[in-house]
Amino acid sequence: MPGDDQPRDDGMYVFRRRGWAAVELVFTEAELLAFRDGVTNHEFDAVVYTA
Repeated sequence: MPGDDQPRDDGMYVFRRRGWAAVELVFTEAELLAFRDGVTNHEFDAVVYTA
């Protein structure tokens, strides 16, 4: 996946896209799992979404 995710102290997760675009998306754990599953199954394009 073209990015990293890290948990925050408040229980949310921040997804950061690698590369020149400084994009951060904030998810709950369930949202992050669904996002990663969609990307893994090619149902969702993380590169296009964060561009």
